[in-house]
Amino acid sequence: MAVDVLTQTNPGDIFIHRNIANRIPSEDLNVLSVIEYAVKHLKVEHVIVAGHTACGGVKAALSNDSVGILDHWLRPIKELYVANEEEINAMPEHERVDRLGELNVIQGVRTVSKLPVVHEAWKEGRELRIHGWMLQLHSGLLKDLDVSVAGPKQVESIFKLASGAH
Repeated sequence: MAVDVLTQTNPGDIFIHRNIANRIPSEDLNVLSVIEYAVKHLKVEHVIVAGHTACGGVKAALSNDSVGILDHWLRPIKELYVANEEEINAMPEHERVDRLGELNVIQGVRTVSKLPVVHEAWKEGRELRIHGWMLQLHSGLLKDLDVSVAGPKQVESIFKLASGAH
């Protein structure tokens, strides 16, 4: 489904970055460049980290089958699974991919909320919220994961920028 149809916006109203399994690595210059451009130059007020049910990348991460170079890309999702293995394994098998996808989105929200460009926007007094959503492919509905971050008070102090820091 096209994002503008899903969100009832006009084409071009939403600035989008996509990758396999919607990872938000804090060291990925591609995703960091997109977020910096959106926050610093376009002055967006909302950053949405969105995943979707039945994600093939997340499903591959739950498998022991090799997917070539993607094994490296998906490794952090495997580590996220290990950190939440008890919860995920207690679920029916058909729900596991979706739950791991949700946890990946939640981690992405946390990562974005710690980025210096986000903290700089907040220090300037700008409205900026980071949201976590899951698109439920079977229904076409968006599920808000209720993990939005609206300011530095919701981020651990070690990640807050000191005055004049970049």
